[in-house]
Amino acid sequence: MNEAKPFAFATQSGNVVLSNVLEGYSIKSVEEQSNQLKEDTFSGINGIKEPLYPPKVLSHLSEMNTYHSRSCRIKAADIGGYGYTISPIGENPDPGNKKILDDFFENSNPIFEEVMTRAQQDYEEIGWGCLELIRTGHLDGGQPRRLEHIPAHTIRIHKDKNKFIQSWDGNKKVWFKKIGYEKDVHKISGKESALGTLKPDERASELIYNYNYNSRTTFYGTPDYIPAIKTMLGDSAAVDYNIVFFKNYGVPAYAIFISGYYNDEPLKDKDGKPTGKSRIQKLMEDKYREVIENPHGSMIFSIPTRDPTSKVEIRFEKLAVETKDSSFRFYRMDNRDEIITSHGVDPYRLGITAVGSLGGNTAGEMKKTYKSTIQIPRQRTWSALINKFIIRAENGFNITDHELKLLNWDIEDKTQKIKDDKELWSMGGLTPNEIRRRQGLEIVDHPFMDAYYVNGQPITLTDNDVGDIPERVSKILEDLADTMEAIVYDGFKSSGKAQKFLEAIKKIKP
Repeated sequence: MNEAKPFAFATQSGNVVLSNVLEGYSIKSVEEQSNQLKEDTFSGINGIKEPLYPPKVLSHLSEMNTYHSRSCRIKAADIGGYGYTISPIGENPDPGNKKILDDFFENSNPIFEEVMTRAQQDYEEIGWGCLELIRTGHLDGGQPRRLEHIPAHTIRIHKDKNKFIQSWDGNKKVWFKKIGYEKDVHKISGKESALGTLKPDERASELIYNYNYNSRTTFYGTPDYIPAIKTMLGDSAAVDYNIVFFKNYGVPAYAIFISGYYNDEPLKDKDGKPTGKSRIQKLMEDKYREVIENPHGSMIFSIPTRDPTSKVEIRFEKLAVETKDSSFRFYRMDNRDEIITSHGVDPYRLGITAVGSLGGNTAGEMKKTYKSTIQIPRQRTWSALINKFIIRAENGFNITDHELKLLNWDIEDKTQKIKDDKELWSMGGLTPNEIRRRQGLEIVDHPFMDAYYVNGQPITLTDNDVGDIPERVSKILEDLADTMEAIVYDGFKSSGKAQKFLEAIKKIKP
């Protein structure tokens, strides 16, 4: 006898569900889905290293959990999908080099922003992203033509780390070589040879490989959410349980407590086979359904007892709405928070409002953390790889006065940067050309643009910097001085201000 645990639950549809059935059903629902990641089918190539987790299984997780899917997509868009700039660096950058790089990135298939977004989504879902560099004529020294995305789950790494193999089905395969590797790789056989010895149509394309480091392997990366995989499976099991349980039994409305020494036994059909219910359960179910049909009627139970002198009591307790679904609701909220935390994504980007422990809004801090630990570092990594192997490389464009920078999604940051630059300019901290460089704009070749200003007044300009005043300007100043002189001598000689202004004008005559 234990009153802390209900004997059964009565649902709104008239069913009575025993407590042990409810518990067993819940456990069974969770255990039906194994946490084990199944073995991938990609195999059969000598020298190929397998990743820690099967990529196809990881990619399927995005179809299972809403918050995981949205986190991957939002991070991919924030990192790769908001455009780019070709920024000048150093002194006297060549504008023609910017035009070359603009043409290259605009030639991407599809647009460069979409190529980067797809590669980053692979990075978030699987742990690595891949970009194929296509050169003119497939020549080793050919000029880079465009970048294309390669689905990461189709890529495996050779044990020497200098080449990769791609396959969708394990049968048809093609090889790529690591960008910057100084050997030719045959695109069908994977065999290596001296650089420049293979025909263009036999040569493997180059691949830019970016991965999320994991200390357990030096070949592959792993996504951020790996610790939350079991959480996703548990959340899915809870959803499945809710759907199936409510479909079969309905929403619990009452908890039924029975105290005393009573007898209960399994209920059998006419053939003597168990029906899955007990006699008391069937009795309560029949009576409860009578009350549902006749709300003003009474329920009278006759409970068999082991001891005729013992008193058996039955108590119905109405379940509040919060009691019925709170365990699932809070469990799912905890799961949601763990999944989002594993991604490091700003919950506000997912439409979730987070409140601090003191009731304050934590949006500002979350946004800064997300940008400083996820968005900006990953943008810098992609930019560094492209700048190193395509823009600056000798067998690339060999351009050193311009670089690629992926743009940030946050407009507020750019506005703040402009305000900061303006403050530094007004205090003599930056020249106009330095500001233009910081904003990714072309510099202007004029002395005034390289001068420092305090409160709008140049403090580093000299007469040599300014040069002679143009003749047209000199004529205007002379006319202005003559006019002021006439005014002064025609009746305004008493005006000290007018006299001082006249003297100042005469001083700037050529």
